[in-house]
Amino acid sequence: MILKAEHPLAFSWRALLEVAGEDLHPEAKPWQLYPIGLAPQALVNVPHTSMPLIYAVPGNGWTYVGQTRQTLRARLAGHLRNPLKARTWAAIMVVELQPDISAARLDELESSGHHLLRPRTGERWPLVS
Repeated sequence: MILKAEHPLAFSWRALLEVAGEDLHPEAKPWQLYPIGLAPQALVNVPHTSMPLIYAVPGNGWTYVGQTRQTLRARLAGHLRNPLKARTWAAIMVVELQPDISAARLDELESSGHHLLRPRTGERWPLVS
């Protein structure tokens, strides 16, 4: 499933992709919505990607924004150990980035995601100068 250009969340997502610019991986599929299922098959539809990325959980507004250099499935498995997230996170969107992206730039993009998407949850955000 793809997030449609006219969807209310598309404007802020597009803004994040513009900030990512040339750091976006050429094979990225940033408009793809990956459904999160129920345990034990919760992550069957989530890609096996292991490149650095910013990820966001859409819902009624954006629910969460994060970053990882782990595999996406490993990072999500950690999140889904939280019963509230396991019950309420229905899908995820991913901004796959170039493998050589710096830690500072990854932090900057996560911070941009926080400011542009305004997620309802999350308490740790990178300090970016």
